[in-house]
Amino acid sequence: MFSEERSNEAFRKVRNRLKKHYPEEIVLACISKLNEQPQDRIEHLRRYPPWRLLLLIKWTFIYGEYLSPYRKKLNTENFNYLLNLVHDFNGSLRLPSEYENIFLFFRNMAFQQFWLQQSFSMPNFARQRLLFGKLESTHTFKIKFLEKCGISISDFIELSTILMTRFTIEKQKSVSIEWFKTVADKYEIGTIRRFFDLLSIDFNSLRRKLQNEKQANRKVSYEAYEKTPLMETPLIRINSVYYPFSPELIARCLETFIYDTLKSDNPNEFMNQFGSVFEKYVGYLISKTGITNFTEKDLVQNLDGTGKVVDYLLIDNGSRIYIDAKGVEMAYLGMVGHQPEIITDKTKTSLIKGISQGIETAKRLNSIDIINETRVEKGNNYLLIVTFKEMFVGNGIEFYNYVAKETLDRLLTDNENRVLIPFQNMYFISIDDFDLLMGGIASREIELTQILEHAIKSDTDPLTMKFTFGQHISDRYPKLPYPSWLMEECKAIIESCRARFNVIS
Repeated sequence: MFSEERSNEAFRKVRNRLKKHYPEEIVLACISKLNEQPQDRIEHLRRYPPWRLLLLIKWTFIYGEYLSPYRKKLNTENFNYLLNLVHDFNGSLRLPSEYENIFLFFRNMAFQQFWLQQSFSMPNFARQRLLFGKLESTHTFKIKFLEKCGISISDFIELSTILMTRFTIEKQKSVSIEWFKTVADKYEIGTIRRFFDLLSIDFNSLRRKLQNEKQANRKVSYEAYEKTPLMETPLIRINSVYYPFSPELIARCLETFIYDTLKSDNPNEFMNQFGSVFEKYVGYLISKTGITNFTEKDLVQNLDGTGKVVDYLLIDNGSRIYIDAKGVEMAYLGMVGHQPEIITDKTKTSLIKGISQGIETAKRLNSIDIINETRVEKGNNYLLIVTFKEMFVGNGIEFYNYVAKETLDRLLTDNENRVLIPFQNMYFISIDDFDLLMGGIASREIELTQILEHAIKSDTDPLTMKFTFGQHISDRYPKLPYPSWLMEECKAIIESCRARFNVIS
């Protein structure tokens, strides 16, 4: 069976070896590899997995030797040897056979790797403007962001767009404040500097930050699967020049920066307010499809009994699709852990609550045929729980079988064992994928119940089953464009930059 000591020993070999060299040279060597643009990307990923390079950077800052006169210059051979030790550490981790089930192994791999295999998505970035940028100027989120960051949400979105042209269009590997000189006078004095301060950190400050944040009781084996803390400040400042740790890292940072920043100080307070914003956005997407739908208010007013209901009910081809919006992301232990009980605990107020609300709504809906003078057919029941970030818990049947069986069995017992929504008809879908799904329906390229049945059928066969609902969408519709509302938002951001600064063509 898996031994924590096995991974601890492999870690100690990495730690002892990196002390033999100058930390700055190790970090820069990793950054160089992370920013390479090889012709054979698959081979490069195999030889230099970005999650391992980012972990080595983190460990170098925390455990590197900063004083010893016996340190040696880092050459290619030394660097490759150090990387091999990191590979050995990865090989010391829990094997697939040492997990309670293979699903939990793949889940760890997904959290470790999937997020670093995508390039910058302007549409996903533009969603922040729809969620936060169009709120009233007196909204708490706009006020708090300005107070915390020193720049407005709209200025942040514009400057981020301009910054990403440096790395995506110009394909440069560094940037300076001087590069922004043509637009600097369009902002209040100091805005560009404050923007860079939000995204960057110098070497010594990052060293102190990571050393101070290190938790002595955090298992070293967990660190292999975590989202690197480097994402909080994806640019490192060296002699007034800013270098991205990796293109993917700054992309992921910017795509959810406003959400992450507002949530950072008081997550509970933020989520209490963001829930309604997120629910409204999900409703906005649904409204674009033309599918008959009812809101939570409609359901409460028309259903007998009391209790929580889902946010939206869609009627499509005689089937009922229950949709609940949970603007959440997975907590740290839920991401890195392998124990079903921990994942269950970290999803009890989101996914499990959403399942409970879906079942309760279906039960109460069984006794009526009409809502707001619209006939409600009694076909198949489906449940979609929409989250802000991908939770990597598979579909409902996988979540039941491999993660939360006991908890969900108790839920069924409380509902007289009536499985009104079969677990295989339940999916947990990120807002990225839900946007894509609703966009495809709105453009008449996707039929909702058809893609749901396709996903369910595919997931019954190990050869065709998928890990996320988005993979089902891309499998069946490989050329599906981004939804029109996100593309329109992208154009609006770029037009705003062009009109104000005349720097983007």
